[in-house]
Amino acid sequence: MSAVPQAVLQQRQEVLDSLGRHWNPTAALMLAAASRPVEQSASGTEVISEEGDRFLDLAGSYGVFLVGHGNPQVRDAVLDTLRTAPTVPPGAVHPATAELFELLTTILPAGLDRFVLGCSGAEISETALRAVHLARPERRRILIAEGGYHGKTLGALTVLGQPNHREPFEPLGSELITVPYGDAAAVREALERGQVTPGHEPDEMLLVHVPRCLPA
Repeated sequence: MSAVPQAVLQQRQEVLDSLGRHWNPTAALMLAAASRPVEQSASGTEVISEEGDRFLDLAGSYGVFLVGHGNPQVRDAVLDTLRTAPTVPPGAVHPATAELFELLTTILPAGLDRFVLGCSGAEISETALRAVHLARPERRRILIAEGGYHGKTLGALTVLGQPNHREPFEPLGSELITVPYGDAAAVREALERGQVTPGHEPDEMLLVHVPRCLPA
């Protein structure tokens, strides 16, 4: 195994020092102790370090994780949109928005044809919570799935099915009822029985369903 050039080591340490000062000192120490290379660039399914070593990217999620780094079709579409409408503020109209809505109606089940666009799952979770609380403010109980993840903003934490991330910020203002993920019978039972304390009516439960983000 060849030695890492001194210039590369110095640049890596500068990056880690900056991360330690401005982001997470513990993570920076762990990365330094592991001699973790710094990602310099990426292409397709590979990530290239500052030393030129190539690593297969096995991360899984949506967006770039599905289409690959620097996907030429995605890049061309983004550049074309930037040339024609670099910023589309709320209330503005652009053909690409209408095209996206029409495309979504061909993908989603019938009846799901009203959309709110956002930049992240957390933002959409916040929007969904605001909508249901405005529609039925008396309903404060929320049915969630174990392990469900919708972001880490304060509102999104309200419906997070991962206690290790949610509990440090409790109480969050809503009473959670948790069911196993994918267990339709448990959802049905919770809605039918209400799972409410004496003195409360079953219809005081609020069900929030936040679908997973579609691939870009």
